[in-house]
Amino acid sequence: TPRFAELGVVACMQPRHAAPDIAGPGQDWAENVGPDRWHKAWPLRSLSEAGAVLALSSDWNVAEMDPMVGIHAAVTRRPPGGGEAWTAGETIDVETAVEGYTMGSAYANFLEHERGSLTVGKLADFVVLSR
Repeated sequence: TPRFAELGVVACMQPRHAAPDIAGPGQDWAENVGPDRWHKAWPLRSLSEAGAVLALSSDWNVAEMDPMVGIHAAVTRRPPGGGEAWTAGETIDVETAVEGYTMGSAYANFLEHERGSLTVGKLADFVVLSR
């Protein structure tokens, strides 16, 4: 994962898949890649700590379009209804997840000078959340 940062590769990932109900143990994806590799999937924390840019998205229509569901999965590695976490060592904090959905995705699209953050002169839509 340090090579991502060294090479300037953007990690475009869909954190909703990091919850076990979509791709975890017992699901087709995990069975296809095998038990020696499935636990290495969606290494959000490892990539972030290595300095890679995370560009997070939903992967609609395979997973929910709602970014809050993806942020929840990135932070907890659990499905929306709760349950056991999958590869909990790869969780990221809320700030890193929001940055991945905003600034990281703008960067991946070469639009970081136009959008992705609340900065004077940039295009922006925003919401205020209570929790």
